[in-house]
Amino acid sequence: MKISRKNQQRQSKKTNQTKNKQIIALNTVGDFLLPKKWKERENIGDKVAQIPKWAENADKEGFKFRPAEHLPDGWGWRDYDDLSGSLVSPDDKSVISYDLQTEEYQIDGKWHFFYEDTLDRAHFEKLAYAKYVQRPTAKEALASSLTDKGYIGMRYMSDLTGFSFEKLLSDLKGVVFLNIGNASDYTKTYVTADEYLSGDMGEKLMQAKAAQATLNDGSLDVNVTALEAALQQSISQLNEKELENMSNYDISAKVNPLKDQTKNTKAMASVTIDGVIAINDLTIVEGKNGAFVGYPQNKDKDGNFRDIVEFLKKDGKMTQEAVDLKEAISKTLLDMHKNGERSTPDKDEADRKPVDHDIKAFVTPLTNSENSTKGLATVQVGEMFKINSVRVNENNKEGSENFGKLYVAMPARPDSRSESGYKDVIHPVNKEFGEKLRGAVLKQYDNQLAWKEKAAGKEKSAPEREKTAQNKSATDRD
Repeated sequence: MKISRKNQQRQSKKTNQTKNKQIIALNTVGDFLLPKKWKERENIGDKVAQIPKWAENADKEGFKFRPAEHLPDGWGWRDYDDLSGSLVSPDDKSVISYDLQTEEYQIDGKWHFFYEDTLDRAHFEKLAYAKYVQRPTAKEALASSLTDKGYIGMRYMSDLTGFSFEKLLSDLKGVVFLNIGNASDYTKTYVTADEYLSGDMGEKLMQAKAAQATLNDGSLDVNVTALEAALQQSISQLNEKELENMSNYDISAKVNPLKDQTKNTKAMASVTIDGVIAINDLTIVEGKNGAFVGYPQNKDKDGNFRDIVEFLKKDGKMTQEAVDLKEAISKTLLDMHKNGERSTPDKDEADRKPVDHDIKAFVTPLTNSENSTKGLATVQVGEMFKINSVRVNENNKEGSENFGKLYVAMPARPDSRSESGYKDVIHPVNKEFGEKLRGAVLKQYDNQLAWKEKAAGKEKSAPEREKTAQNKSATDRD
């Protein structure tokens, strides 16, 4: 039997809703009864013209019957050509009715306006299943809401179960939480424990305590208790992780106390990381807040100091690997300084952990350079740190077998005791790692140089191509 229209007062809503009717008609084809976003009702004129008229989908009796997908056999929809219809039971009883022109639906003899949760036929079919076939538990309704809607819809869950909000929250205590501070987004009013007990829990705890003091009814005690417990567990896990990560780095070190202990700088130090790369010219400094480790710097052309070893940052924060390595170096050196130790015990090669740190090189060729420096580079070691002030130099020693070839020069400082007059501030100590680092820099130099030349519309001459090929095999300074 065709459903009747609502009273005249409700029908008055139809005026000034021509555009709304068009978008609704668009969504009656298929499973969707309503648009997913009510506010997006623009630019739909051409689309409506492409949709078959509802009357063409109806049979000669004036309605089209379609079986319900989420109910037992015999349940189905009667869809009329005037954008109304009903969900009928196997005994031909109308249990839910709808009218798309007035944007209302009827259940239990009462008419309601559609709300944003009401999107498709499946919504009503599951309401009917819960009411007339089998009521779900609160947890089953939660699972259905997360699956069907992607968020916790309390009204939807209440319709499914017949439970009040208070009953649902009682049954789901510790499973879902009121998300304080997200009142503007109805999809985030309630969230799961996994989402709530993560992220900035400190900020959430402050919000929960403030709201708890304002309400003073105990309703937010569960939030405060759960956040405090999660924070404590997170701190414990972090401490364990820090200790574990510190042991992941094989740090060997040397500390040389300065003769003059009246100044803030108390010692010079060096470390070797995982037996592959060494950092020299570290300092142990006594500051106002205690001792700390200083890292080598150099002065740029503008007179500004720049770290040679720069711990890696992403989105303005140090990576976890950088934090762990820096803490490991500081702990090793400061403990040695405090205990008067000069060096860490030597380890056999067999005792060292196998390491394969990734290398990334960033090179800027200096195409107009008239001196031996032909490129400037920064080298990234894993996710730990970057090495600045690396240079690509050309061997200009006449008579040398490598004359004219390129090599990688690590950051260095003047040293009268060194044969070359310089001492590397940071350098590889492992042959394989050194070849890997130098190879990455020279390869990137060639790539960037070729790109620059291509961009400038130039091609390498035969001698230049031969020189580039020779560069790939040059890995050591002459």
